Amino acid sequence: MLKSTMTQNVDPNADYLIGPEDLLEIDIFQAEELKRIVRVSSQGYIGMPLVGHIKAKGLTPVQLEGEIAQKLIKYLEEPLVSVYV
Repeated sequence: MLKSTMTQNVDPNADYLIGPEDLLEIDIFQAEELKRIVRVSSQGYIGMPLVGHIKAKGLTPVQLEGEIAQKLIKYLEEPLVSVYV
């Protein structure tokens, strides 16, 4: 029996693997100046202020959120990062 994703409250992009040329919206809670819309390079990287270049190719949005948050911890207390494909 299949359940719809709406009844499960599961992000349909949770297992999506980011690839080259994907367009990502990156939002950092309470850091509006860091909000960005970026395109993944053909080599699989994105660039952000304070963080520099991060390899996004092959990661899920949740994994990329963790990578960005880990790099922002030097600058922000408990950064809450959201990545939307």
